[in-house]
Amino acid sequence: MMNRVCVLCTPRSGSQLCANLIINHIHALDLGEYFETWNQSKFVVNEDGTMMLDEHLAIDSSFNISYDYSTRLELLEKANKSQPMVVRLFMMEKYDKQVLQTILNKLKDLGFTFVCLE
Repeated sequence: MMNRVCVLCTPRSGSQLCANLIINHIHALDLGEYFETWNQSKFVVNEDGTMMLDEHLAIDSSFNISYDYSTRLELLEKANKSQPMVVRLFMMEKYDKQVLQTILNKLKDLGFTFVCLE
């Protein structure tokens, strides 16, 4: 059973609908566009390893990978590996390819399955 999913997408590709269907099916934590600069939401990992949203924050920002992507990856690494979660990751031409590769490799190591939308 897949319990961690990364939806690879571009803006306006139907990724939110796709993610919501998966979230409802596997009862997963919705991380949203976890790595985007505009997403300033705070997540925490409880003592039992459960990751959860602590505070929802967003800022007006252009599309880009957040400067703290490595901190967000570290938080995912601390979370219980069996906790279902869904993240959306934009695959934009302007994004740093090395950063995207780092994120994808780490998500793969953390047991994420990838769904690609065109």
